[in-house]
Amino acid sequence: MKSAPFVVLLLPFGLVACSGCGESKPVGYVSGTVTFDGEPVAEGNKIYFEQSSKGIIAGAVIGTSGEYSLNYNGEAGIPLGDYVVYVGPPDSNMTQQEFYELKRKVDAEYKSRGETPPPSPDWVLPPKFYRPATSPLRKTIEPGENTIEISVEG
Repeated sequence: MKSAPFVVLLLPFGLVACSGCGESKPVGYVSGTVTFDGEPVAEGNKIYFEQSSKGIIAGAVIGTSGEYSLNYNGEAGIPLGDYVVYVGPPDSNMTQQEFYELKRKVDAEYKSRGETPPPSPDWVLPPKFYRPATSPLRKTIEPGENTIEISVEG
């Protein structure tokens, strides 16, 4: 029992000594817009930033005006470094071919009524932008806020 006061006195010093334990690495906070031929990419599409060598994939769902804010493991900040950027269509059970067949039918129906078909959220970009292996988009994430505008031309 004589050692109890000694332990109580050392406890605050142990907490101070460990206050720096497990510090996280610096991160970048990434947001911006995604456009295709100058127009916002449709809501519901996704954008991904990947460092495959480190197993890092951060992603976001694109909003109504093409805006996005990346998340990584449920957090807003992502590790710093160089990333390949690519997009993904909204969740769908259709294959790309099924989608294009349906899109042609819908477009024809609208045009037969003299109306402009609505923009489609699925598969609107050139195919190379849907895969990390073929996407030419590369971005570097720096500490702090990163506003990254992704402009894709067809």
